[in-house]
Amino acid sequence: MKKATSKLNKNIKMGAEKAGITKKLSTHSSRRTLATEADRANGGDLGKVGALLGHQQRSTAKIYVDRHNSAPVDQAADNVYKNRPIPLLKVG
Repeated sequence: MKKATSKLNKNIKMGAEKAGITKKLSTHSSRRTLATEADRANGGDLGKVGALLGHQQRSTAKIYVDRHNSAPVDQAADNVYKNRPIPLLKVG
């Protein structure tokens, strides 16, 4: 599993470089981003976010969700997906 995670982290880093993202990204930051986007798309329902992440407790899902200022994240997404719509992460 460690080898697969390492390879995936390298692929994430290459993708970030191509997109002009200078922040260090990893599988962990990707999981947090997924949780945050799912939270936003599902109206803050941590139960649905937890189900998506495979968590039994809502409190565990809450750890992954960033409910702070999303403007920088939105701007970065706009730069990556300029002319492509991003599908909403509706769960259940």
